[in-house]
Amino acid sequence: MPSNSDSDGWITVSRQEHNKKRIAKQKRSNIRRSNQRNKQRINNAIINTTSEKECDVNISLPELHSIVRECHHEFEQTDLYQAHLMSLCENYIEKFAVMVCYGIGSFSKSKASQWQLACALSLRNLLGITSTYYYEPYMTETESQILQDEFGIQILTTNERGCRSVDGKATLFFMPHCPQLLYHNVLYTNWMTLDKVCIIGNSLSGYALNQIGTITPAIATLLPYIKEEKMILSTKDTTSHAYFENAFNDSSWMHIIVKDDEIPTKPTSQEASDDSRLLEEII
Repeated sequence: MPSNSDSDGWITVSRQEHNKKRIAKQKRSNIRRSNQRNKQRINNAIINTTSEKECDVNISLPELHSIVRECHHEFEQTDLYQAHLMSLCENYIEKFAVMVCYGIGSFSKSKASQWQLACALSLRNLLGITSTYYYEPYMTETESQILQDEFGIQILTTNERGCRSVDGKATLFFMPHCPQLLYHNVLYTNWMTLDKVCIIGNSLSGYALNQIGTITPAIATLLPYIKEEKMILSTKDTTSHAYFENAFNDSSWMHIIVKDDEIPTKPTSQEASDDSRLLEEII
């Protein structure tokens, strides 16, 4: 575009051109501020909710995908990830073929659920797990689409109530804060292949130590064989990140250490998981 210049070689800009540039600059600034406000509005709406309270904001798929990505990135900057999980996973790289996620909750409505999903994604990457299954009864269509399309996770459409056989494949069950009966069902179902089962969830020994209710038959029988490694939460993590402690408090990484000739006697009946009244409470 030709420019105007005076006799001294200075470029002159008309008032009209100046106004056009000023308006265009203002529009770009307004768009940036609007995007920032929308992002903050969504984050605040989610941060200010818990798993028991629904968020009133309708989050679009791109917005929720962005939030999940950011939370995943933020999780990998935490002490839990860098000082604990990375070291712990070194001993188990490529030892698990499958991950099964139960009870994470609605990550479009709960910040704690976002942290748990971020943890599951990080563990999958660290351990080189190629097949991941996910069940959540309150999942939205948007959440399901993100998990399948963006992260390649297979959605379970039937409530297995934890009665999923590992079929001889080393399987990591990611079950944060699930009911005790769900852990019972996982163990009971895989009694003869307990060496293939690893659970991340509530401390099973904690049920006995804290005398929380009645311990189910499978857990009571296996307590002497359970090796637990507590998930360590630093003060920095719990004070710097909203709902981080809610997501991971009292959580452990648990293995059942038994030899083939030392497998304890299986309870005579499934008992707890045959109780239809109690099963209604399982996710």
